[in-house]
Amino acid sequence: INVLSVMPDGFKIVDNSQYGRKIVASKSFEAGETLYRGYAALICDDQVDHQLVVYNYSKDDYRLVGKYDNDDTHSVHDYNSDENGATNNNKRRRQVFGWDSFMNHSCEPNTYFRLVRRTENVEICYEAIAVRGIEKGDEVTCDYACFDYSCDGHPIEKCQC
Repeated sequence: INVLSVMPDGFKIVDNSQYGRKIVASKSFEAGETLYRGYAALICDDQVDHQLVVYNYSKDDYRLVGKYDNDDTHSVHDYNSDENGATNNNKRRRQVFGWDSFMNHSCEPNTYFRLVRRTENVEICYEAIAVRGIEKGDEVTCDYACFDYSCDGHPIEKCQC
């Protein structure tokens, strides 16, 4: 499965020797500003072998950013599943995120996510909101502990912040 993700203007995915990759703001954002609306696809566990294809969007065109093989960093177990990972249709599901799956954890994040809607067994829609001002060049981070699920079934027991 190819998962197509379009990164909005204002962000870059860059290499980070400490974590692998990270998201950096390519423009400034004010506190309280909605950075973007994001989506996570809900797919069956047996379909998780996917490739994430990321495009950058600008008002003029789309540009291929990169293709990334799934290494479980782009998806997490669906928190709406039961303890065995099954939903009401008895299929284990994962939440598969797009370009923003490269966002790293911080105990002092500059972004939080507000749930907009969740459709049964299809998608989750959320908005990324700036907690404080984000300057051009700043890494864009979130607090993984604020989500309704643990990271890929592995809670953060010792934060490295």
